[in-house]
Amino acid sequence: MGLNIESSSLEETYLRNTVFPLTNENFVVISGCSGGGKSSILNELANRSYPVVLEPGRQIVKEQSVISGNALPWINLDKFLDLALSRYLFQYNSQKERKGLVFFDRGLIDALQINRKQEKYFENAAKNFRYHHFVFLVPPWEEIFLTDTERKHSFEAAKEEYEELLIKYKSFGYETIIIPKLPVNERVDFILDQLRIKNQSSLSLYNPKECAKRLLEWNRKKLTKNSDLQIDDLEELFAKEFVVIANERKYEANHQNYYDFLQQFRSNIESIDYQVQEYISNDLGIVMPLTAIVERESGEKEIFDAMMFLKFNESGKIVHWQEVYSNRPRA
Repeated sequence: MGLNIESSSLEETYLRNTVFPLTNENFVVISGCSGGGKSSILNELANRSYPVVLEPGRQIVKEQSVISGNALPWINLDKFLDLALSRYLFQYNSQKERKGLVFFDRGLIDALQINRKQEKYFENAAKNFRYHHFVFLVPPWEEIFLTDTERKHSFEAAKEEYEELLIKYKSFGYETIIIPKLPVNERVDFILDQLRIKNQSSLSLYNPKECAKRLLEWNRKKLTKNSDLQIDDLEELFAKEFVVIANERKYEANHQNYYDFLQQFRSNIESIDYQVQEYISNDLGIVMPLTAIVERESGEKEIFDAMMFLKFNESGKIVHWQEVYSNRPRA
């Protein structure tokens, strides 16, 4: 197996050219009491198409158990924390190209110890690799607390861990926000609302799936002959300049020329609807295989099978709209 020289060189360049402390305000840490419902929150965020980076501690415990290693927190805590710190750093650096929100299941500061002697490099790591200034913590919640093969400590120990986390994050200048004891979907709504309300406008909060759904709903309302479409309506969804590619025909678009196009496009459309088979999102954007149903003023109905690809800027506005479509033959 050959050495990947290009990848190694890129990583060295990144670390050599980075000015510390490094802060990524789109990296959001969710930490707090073990057994407080953190995993359920992160699962819901993933279901809403947000990138989630999983806690390394559980993975280390699983790996050490498989190989009969001793880097387990109840056997050799120092060794376990060294491995955890290395994983946290790797996770942080592996997400450096992401532009939107990334949610981390715990962060570097979770590996710090305040009641026992620890190597200085733990503190150095916490100072030099910084996350979003809001850190969300799940409080102790005895009714849902469970132990398992990777979580062996008691509820009382989990409460002590939680109190230490409050101290640690605050001592490093983070603002801790306690997640209320609510149903999972409401806890996630709370997190996202807090980020929207309190965060600077420079942070991208868009969810590709929700943006795509909003576009299709906008089309249903605006792309019919009887709708009141104004040029200012395009500001809601589209960047000032964007690209449209339809069956390999490429157009450089802006609000004015796209508005002119839409005025003609919708002139005989009675209704338009979509049936989306799937939403597939990644760092580049979102892909949607779908069926479009267009009913004309004459009563004629056309059905199109399409593959749509959308890219957004950091404000969630469309910068690239690409479609491949075909007209389904009439029965």
